[in-house]
Amino acid sequence: MLPFLLRMLNGSFKNETFVGIACWRALLRSTGNVAKPLAIASRDGHQKHVTETQISAGRQILVNLGNRFVVFSPPTGLPAEPAFDPAEFEILPRVADEAEVAGRRILDTIRVTGLSRIELNPIESDCDIQFKDERGCSLFVDVKTRDGPVRNVDYQRAFDRAREAEAKGRQFETWFFNIDRLSLTVIGVPDARRETGWEPVEVWEKTKDGLFGRADVLKSVNAWQEAIDDLFVFARESLQPDTSIAFDTSRRFTMSEELMQKFAVPDRELPILDVMRAEEVLASFIPRALWVIGSFGRVDLVTRSGTTLLVRASKGKEFSWQVVNRSDRREVSPLDAEALRGLLA
Repeated sequence: MLPFLLRMLNGSFKNETFVGIACWRALLRSTGNVAKPLAIASRDGHQKHVTETQISAGRQILVNLGNRFVVFSPPTGLPAEPAFDPAEFEILPRVADEAEVAGRRILDTIRVTGLSRIELNPIESDCDIQFKDERGCSLFVDVKTRDGPVRNVDYQRAFDRAREAEAKGRQFETWFFNIDRLSLTVIGVPDARRETGWEPVEVWEKTKDGLFGRADVLKSVNAWQEAIDDLFVFARESLQPDTSIAFDTSRRFTMSEELMQKFAVPDRELPILDVMRAEEVLASFIPRALWVIGSFGRVDLVTRSGTTLLVRASKGKEFSWQVVNRSDRREVSPLDAEALRGLLA
């Protein structure tokens, strides 16, 4: 930073260097209450203006990781409405392992609200991507993919590169995409106005059969929680005639299934129903999993005699709970009040 200031005092910078510095500051600076629209995105038939204020506080970045499109935004201002419409994007060939193609797919598909991508000469360039806003201010970016958190050595290298670019009047950032837990770490020159940890605000997969996204997974999780609540009500009503029995739902089971992680749906704390007599636990209903082969959810009924699987079956749009035979899991029978009392006997 010191050599940079000395050259400024000596007047050794060319005019274009000062223009670069001014552009850099402009990219970071909010325009205040009146913001000029820089880009327009369409979603659900409504046009949405992306303003310079939004870009300063949290521009949005869209990438394809292989099978999933993900829209990232910094935590400032969350929750944020996604600025990209899935209808605007073509169906890409599906891949067996996203980790093998994520880096290439990101470079091929990346889009940033309010910024245009500039074609680079791969031989002469010292970065992966260059963006410009409508005033010609540039942002230079290196893209990295990880299957875990960013390491300290990665942080240091990224900071060093950003400082070297700063000395030349350029804005440079390194973007680390965590394809496992879906997060984005943006590293540039340290600045209180800059966010480093970005979060997904939308995730979707697009195939010839249609669109499947984060909202679909969230809807399934909510429906599963309602089904568990209904099961617990049924259990209480079926066992309530025994006045010596009490019920407790203070314990929790953390739902964190693979599909939830894949589509950035937060973990869900679900209740466990303990059926008690005095201080003794007679049975526990534990909501074990939603996405189960052959059913629409599984609850483990743990008693003194062992564990019985309760599965949620579907017949058309109607759902019902079934008891899986301990001796032969291919056999199931309806869960009614009499069957439930028999399992706890």
